Amino acid sequence: MAAEWCPRDPGHPVVAVPALYQSGRAQIGIELRHGPGGVRGRSVGKAQAETPLSAALAPPMALPAWQRPVRVAVVAGGVLTFLVLATASSMSEQDVAGLKLFGAIAAIVAAAAGLTAWTRRRAHEQFGAAHAAATRAWQQAKFCGQCGSSWVPRDRRTVGLDRVLGQVLLGRAMAELASAQRRSLAG
Repeated sequence: MAAEWCPRDPGHPVVAVPALYQSGRAQIGIELRHGPGGVRGRSVGKAQAETPLSAALAPPMALPAWQRPVRVAVVAGGVLTFLVLATASSMSEQDVAGLKLFGAIAAIVAAAAGLTAWTRRRAHEQFGAAHAAATRAWQQAKFCGQCGSSWVPRDRRTVGLDRVLGQVLLGRAMAELASAQRRSLAG
């Protein structure tokens, strides 16, 4: 295993980014008591607290799930099918008009959810490899507490605290992926 030292000054202490990121995050409990000015009772919940350092060292943002919009599209399509079949029976004109309105809304929801699922699926296909590479790089990244810079071993480029490390790594991985695709098309 290669020695871990700061690229700016080998005497500076170095810490693994994932451990430092996790140590700067905490889940806190929240309890609110309602008094005489409103409804009596209490509300309980949880929130995620994060230090500014942990926020700067955040991993690449996860790609949005594409399966949920598919479920919405299927349910809306089912509702639309039900409404179309329900209008086939003998109903009053007012009931048929109401069902057609709800059917039109269900069709719009199904189309919008289907389009959302399709675009998210394309994002997974296009950026999935880059996201995986950026996540692997983030898991290997180091941080220097004195310089305030982070880097990936075997990569001389450093990232300051003024930029989010995970997003920088994702941008680099996407650029490398695009460059590799251009080279494969050219040669």
